[in-house]
Amino acid sequence: MYLAISIIVLIISIQLFKKAAGTLSLVKLNMISWIFYYNIIAQSFIAALLVVYKLDHHYFIGKMYSDKSRIMGFYAVMYTMISLPIGMILYNMVSSGISKNLYFEKYINKKLTFQFIRGENVLYFTLSSLALLCILAVIYVFVSIRSLPLLTALKGNASQQELAILREDVGRNFGGIVYIKNILALTFTPILSYIFYIYSKLNPKRKIKTWFYVLLISSILILTFNLEKSPIIQYFLGFLFVKILLRENIQWRSVLKYFLIAFIAIIIIYLTILNQPLLQLFNYNSGLIGRIILGQSTGTYLSFDLFPKYHDFIGFDSISNLLSNLLGLDYSERSARLIMEFYNSRGVDEGGAGVINSLFIGEAWANFGLIGVLLSPLYVGFITQFINLFFLKNKKTPILVGILAYLSYNMPITGGVNDFIYNVFLLTIILAFLFLISWTKVLTKAS
Repeated sequence: MYLAISIIVLIISIQLFKKAAGTLSLVKLNMISWIFYYNIIAQSFIAALLVVYKLDHHYFIGKMYSDKSRIMGFYAVMYTMISLPIGMILYNMVSSGISKNLYFEKYINKKLTFQFIRGENVLYFTLSSLALLCILAVIYVFVSIRSLPLLTALKGNASQQELAILREDVGRNFGGIVYIKNILALTFTPILSYIFYIYSKLNPKRKIKTWFYVLLISSILILTFNLEKSPIIQYFLGFLFVKILLRENIQWRSVLKYFLIAFIAIIIIYLTILNQPLLQLFNYNSGLIGRIILGQSTGTYLSFDLFPKYHDFIGFDSISNLLSNLLGLDYSERSARLIMEFYNSRGVDEGGAGVINSLFIGEAWANFGLIGVLLSPLYVGFITQFINLFFLKNKKTPILVGILAYLSYNMPITGGVNDFIYNVFLLTIILAFLFLISWTKVLTKAS
């Protein structure tokens, strides 16, 4: 029965996502099609079948107290596969303009242009100043943690447990100013590297290429500072999105090359840094494959298992510590952390365990129960398509293409629903670059 339901849902979901994205072609990979292929199919759909049939044999999913959680998680994923693209299509319906399926096709065929007819020199100066701040922020992060975790891992002297504790320590227990690390170093540095790469297409001067290479190195360093594997892989994937958005004659061979390079890079990381046996990487419930098809879905089923039987629904209490303090409300850790504390308290106590992320539907259940499950996919789809079409409707400039490429692989579909309610990083990105553009206009008029 579950197999039949999943096949029907998959067929419907493909059609709905194709309508929402305009195309599901891999040579025209975009924000919506990436969500479908990676977040939905690879990280959620496959796991749903394995879990509901008890074929997962996953050490964390096996910690569940009730098999009912498997069934509830399965139906929640199936519902999300249909309602998420419906939410995207709903935004298509309320937005005006040309046929919505043509937005992406029209955008990639646009000519790349400068942000301003006048003032590009001023904008270059402003971007260079921000780039310098980001590079200094990267240096600040490593000075603050007083170590190079990647170098420690490459030496091969540390055990997996010691590396896990080191990763958690530099991540959750960062001793410096968190906003410098999270915003300037981790977020703006990769975005600016994309922007300067795209600018080099319009203006191939040595100084612009030099900024790009410096930012490229800085991005590699900062995205591996806490030994996470996916950020650096996704960062390089961002260049594929850039090339597609610039319509640089992307063919199947190019797409396969990118994914092959990413696959080899991950294998090298597992073998050299984590010292895992080669054969273990290809186990469907552990290692590389297991991390993709089961690891990111674990929190979904544990959410249904934990809430509300062992922990009350969270409500809005976990949205933001800052907002809770301003409004005088109680603050709760997000469900991803609460799940880890409940099912792996020993790992938390030892300092090697952080959070268990999942498809956003898991946090929606943990926060609001059934109403969260029913409404959140429609809401998340609506917001995601709003962000996507905002860029596709605007000018094709290095700044906007760079941000769109970054967001194309960075939408928190397997992060949490909270990120679609209050996302300080997305707001910061938008406000910072709006300010940058506005400031350039002011300086241009004054000159």
